[in-house]
Amino acid sequence: MKIWLLDVYSKTNAQLSPSFDAFSSNLVRRYDGQGLEAIPAHQEFQMIMIDFMNASDNQNVERIDQLQNLEKEMGTPQRKSIVYFNSDAVIYECSYAIRELSPKIQEALKAGIPVVVIAGELQYDVSSENKKHNYTWLLNVHQSLTITDIAPKTGPISISYSNSDRDVKNLYEKFKKDLAWEVAFTTPQQENKLFFTRRKINSNYFQSLFTNVKNHAVSFVLQEGNSELIVLPNIKNTEKRGHYIAYILNEFSPQFRPGWFPERWAGAYTPNILSKKTAFKS
Repeated sequence: MKIWLLDVYSKTNAQLSPSFDAFSSNLVRRYDGQGLEAIPAHQEFQMIMIDFMNASDNQNVERIDQLQNLEKEMGTPQRKSIVYFNSDAVIYECSYAIRELSPKIQEALKAGIPVVVIAGELQYDVSSENKKHNYTWLLNVHQSLTITDIAPKTGPISISYSNSDRDVKNLYEKFKKDLAWEVAFTTPQQENKLFFTRRKINSNYFQSLFTNVKNHAVSFVLQEGNSELIVLPNIKNTEKRGHYIAYILNEFSPQFRPGWFPERWAGAYTPNILSKKTAFKS
């Protein structure tokens, strides 16, 4: 199965199942005189994992990893003051994503390619008169989706699972010490239940997976096009988030949406509860 890892911490790749053919690319690049990395054609992939909202954290940690490796090889300390993004890179992060990423993801969803997004801290492009931020591309994917709350900077930030699905509960139990919500979402069709008829599945459903203390959705499944968009809670620590993403790809997604992984389940015995599950199909 070929998956596109967009702005995912590079060490995550080594933790993925051998059944994945993972292609990594970065929408956000430090200014190095070569511009920004091109986005590949979505038709090449069967699934897309996006950690764009945490891209700067991932790349900063990767830079530290590189410096530490150099220290081991050369036996001398390396400068660490050049790790962080300059302001121009942050501006590019927002403006380039809004222009290029939204239509690509919309096309992928229309083509039946599922998309999984890891939430991240809300960051505004201070240079933009329109107050663009790093979630603007996601809101553009589904026009009725809006942000209704932002996580406080201080104090306890609790999160709980709001879905009875066993796999959602397992994800929570495994990572509950580190799971964090960043923004809360709503949509006019919020909590429309997915139901089956002999002819079709109802369209444009929104299903909450995790909520904050106000019972606002901070993670959800949203039908869009001929597939589904899933937004999951964040984990602040980059290394731990890498383990989290690997678990989502290796364990959570194949159980939660077995229809995305026909090769994995082909000819295998599947429990009744799993065989009843399906991803959206037009």
